Amino acid sequence: MSVRDLASTNGTYVNGERIDSTHVHDGDRLTLGRTSMTIHLGDRT
Repeated sequence: MSVRDLASTNGTYVNGERIDSTHVHDGDRLTLGRTSMTIHLGDRT
């Protein structure tokens, strides 16, 4: 799965690092402005 920042004002962060675009993995922390979430990817069977 990938995530991309579309020139947001507050930035997009993955595991505390500001990103333009990156792949995310199970357990990564995604922060959008003041909102944080942890990525949990299920089985793709």
